[in-house]
Amino acid sequence: MKTRTVVTICIALLTVGIMASTAYSRGGHSHEKDKKGYYLKSKMMKMLSEEQRQQLKSLKVDHAKHIIPLKADMKVKRLELKQLWAADELDEDAILAKSDEVLAIGTKIRQAGTRHKLETAKLLTKEQREMLTKARHHLDGCKKKAREFRGRRHHRDRDEEREMRHRDRHERRKHRDAEEESEDE
Repeated sequence: MKTRTVVTICIALLTVGIMASTAYSRGGHSHEKDKKGYYLKSKMMKMLSEEQRQQLKSLKVDHAKHIIPLKADMKVKRLELKQLWAADELDEDAILAKSDEVLAIGTKIRQAGTRHKLETAKLLTKEQREMLTKARHHLDGCKKKAREFRGRRHHRDRDEEREMRHRDRHERRKHRDAEEESEDE
């Protein structure tokens, strides 16, 4: 009887292990995502000439060299803004100025991404750009469907959390009012 139980447990664990490994081994879409650029599917990459591939790689490296310092600067500015908000005395002018700096860096990052996308598009033929655009729209549609599904699934949880917070706030307010009334008497 014991050996039968042990064998059953081992088979169950083995089955769970196999299911987990296949679930985690599944790859996502087979594409190389050029940061802030086109989705370059592996089929598309094979259709490009070697010269185009090399030029795309160098563009990607140049773009990363340009973006990395901007992102680091953005993080520093956000930390500084967080410190300004955490101060005992809020300095409105400093907070607004720092917020403008963060927005300006964000604009530079988006513009660099757009420039990179343009430079990438210039390297491709019209047919290649059309294929990439179709692939990108397909992936955007898949992502949108996934977001919609996630939203429906978690909507109920958020409503329950909101109700709990409201109830807690209401209870604290009642408790505080009762304490104030007892202090007044």
